Amino acid sequence: TTEKYVTEKAVEETGLKWILPNSIIIAISGATAGRVAMNSIPLTTNQHCCSISVDERIVNYKYLYYWLVNQNRQILSLKQGARGDINMSMIKSLKIPVPSLEIQSRIVQVLDNFDTVCNDLNIGLPKEIELRQKQYEYFREKLLTFVAEGEYTESRVE
Repeated sequence: TTEKYVTEKAVEETGLKWILPNSIIIAISGATAGRVAMNSIPLTTNQHCCSISVDERIVNYKYLYYWLVNQNRQILSLKQGARGDINMSMIKSLKIPVPSLEIQSRIVQVLDNFDTVCNDLNIGLPKEIELRQKQYEYFREKLLTFVAEGEYTESRVE
């Protein structure tokens, strides 16, 4: 949900267009040009964004999202002008590999799982910190036990 809503009347009376759920949105001008997002609700954007709706019989929208995010450097290299803008023609010029829907779905599943582990503060980061802390404690204990058992010759620096 959102805090603010666009009415049907506003869409009718302006140049706004609805962006369907499960579309890809790309910022095309300014500091955020090249940033990629996906939406889960119908929405509108300003003129500094373009959207891509996919035929889900051919392309999994999340696969396209991940592919475009992975192509960030290439997209940024397309920027032109003083503000570093890109346009829809530039986006359309990208050659997107389209494996079977089954393979796309598997890729999305793996990347979704990885994203969850990396970004879910309740799962990924605390668990990783806990594991690294245990690893640190294990090796610290081994190193300090080794020293305590006199397994090396003490030397003095003079």
